[in-house]
Amino acid sequence: MELRIIITYHGTGGIDGYKYQVEKYIHEVGKFIEIGELVDFPIKEKIVSLNGIPYEIVREYDIDETVEDEELEKRIVELKKYKAPKFHELKWNF
Repeated sequence: MELRIIITYHGTGGIDGYKYQVEKYIHEVGKFIEIGELVDFPIKEKIVSLNGIPYEIVREYDIDETVEDEELEKRIVELKKYKAPKFHELKWNF
């Protein structure tokens, strides 16, 4: 996994309550660091693009760290660079 999106919902009652924090895995230090925040994230897609680089969603899971009286949901989406399949190129016989 190269990137992960941390989706949190802060209980505002609407779409504005969602935040999409992007973290990148740094191999040299062995941990994730925050690199920014997205405007939105398409939950139904399997392949997405960030800065023109295609990524495949490889894992999604919920984290339950919520204190009982808080309305905070947290979901992790793990991404890796998408490798397009190679196809055999057909050639015409003219």
